Amino acid sequence: MSERSIETGKKIRYFRTGKNMTLEELAAAVCKSKATLSKYEKGDIVIDRDRYRNPV
Repeated sequence: MSERSIETGKKIRYFRTGKNMTLEELAAAVCKSKATLSKYEKGDIVIDRDRYRNPV
């Protein structure tokens, strides 16, 4: 886990919960699995930043 991935995960969780979204809802919106988003939020894996610069 890098410091950057941990901070990014905290931001994802902050904005997701601020919108009252579940992991399932966000996962569907970004075409990722619930498990993957959970790992992002925990900082366990690094996000492919290029994918999210120009989302679908």
